[in-house]
Amino acid sequence: MEKENSLKKIKNYIDSNLQENLDLDKLAKEAGYSKYHLERLFTKHYGCTLTKYIREERLKRAAIQLAFTNASILEIALGACYESQQAFTLAFKRLYQTAPGSYRNNIKQALNRVSFTMSLSKTYERRMAA
Repeated sequence: MEKENSLKKIKNYIDSNLQENLDLDKLAKEAGYSKYHLERLFTKHYGCTLTKYIREERLKRAAIQLAFTNASILEIALGACYESQQAFTLAFKRLYQTAPGSYRNNIKQALNRVSFTMSLSKTYERRMAA
């Protein structure tokens, strides 16, 4: 139970500090384990390495920013702790099978279609009620 609480604590710490440099030594110190033991425990409990978890969580947040903000891809990449837009794009494509710019365009188009469809539906409902 203590290990599970420690792992939840470290996961919460990661989630709250994704914009920071989260190296294994820092995380191990925070968890109170050696970095090797922490890595083994985390992988066993969550089914992925700490590095993979951190990378995917950063990319998930970046995907949300791409969809719902007008921040540049470079700004989002730097905010996700990537040193260049190229490195970010490669990692993003590896996870989502599309480039960040294409992802943004596809999401925005889908949201526009949903908005348009909802608008049509409301117009139709008003006409039927009249």
